[in-house]
Amino acid sequence: MSDRNDPYTDETKTPWFKKLVDTIIEAPNQLSLLCISALVYYKMKLAASRQNQRPPGEPLTIEEANLAHIDAEIQAHKFSPSLVFRDYTLRELLEHNGTKDGKRILMAVNNKIYDVTYAKHFYGPNGRHHHLAGREISRTILNLPNPDPFKFDDFSSLTEEQQKTLKEWADEHMGRYAVIGYVHPTFEEDPNAYYEDDADLILNI
Repeated sequence: MSDRNDPYTDETKTPWFKKLVDTIIEAPNQLSLLCISALVYYKMKLAASRQNQRPPGEPLTIEEANLAHIDAEIQAHKFSPSLVFRDYTLRELLEHNGTKDGKRILMAVNNKIYDVTYAKHFYGPNGRHHHLAGREISRTILNLPNPDPFKFDDFSSLTEEQQKTLKEWADEHMGRYAVIGYVHPTFEEDPNAYYEDDADLILNI
C-alpha cells in the first residue's frame, strides 16, 4: 500500500520533539503556568522537608510566641494548693495529651513531668506543638531515636554534653510550668521503683 493512501503516515513520521515544540508554540501561556506551578510546589516541599530535618545533636526548637497574657496564670498555678502530685508511667502520661476532656495537659523532660495546661494554645489539640503533649520528649529534644516510646528510659546512656543540653533546654522552656511528678517504670520493668504511695513521690520533688 502506498504511503500516499495512508492517512496516518504523516502523523506517525512526525518526531515526538516536534510535536512538543508545536504544542509550546500553540499554548505558551499554559505551559509557562504549569512550569511555574511545578517549581512553586517543589520549593514548598523542599522547605517543609528542611524544616522537619535537624542535624544530629541540634536541640529541638519550639515557639511559644507571646505568653505574657497567660504567664501570670501559669506562675500562679505553680504554687496552687490544688496541684496533685503523682507519678505516671509513659502510657498513663499519654492520657494527658489534651484530647480527653477534664484531663490536664502534661509533658515530661528528663522524666520530670510538667503541667502545661495553661499553654493549651501551643500544646492542645490545635496547638503548634500538640505532638509533644502527653509524652516524654527528652530524646526528641536531642534529636535521638526512640525505638520504644512506652519503655521507661533513665537516660543513663546520654553523654555529659547531652545531659547538659537537656537541662539547659528544660530551664529555658519549662521553668515557668509547675512540676507535678515524675515518669516511673512499670512494676514489671522495675518493682523497686514503683511508688505505692503518692506521698513518697512528693518527698522526692
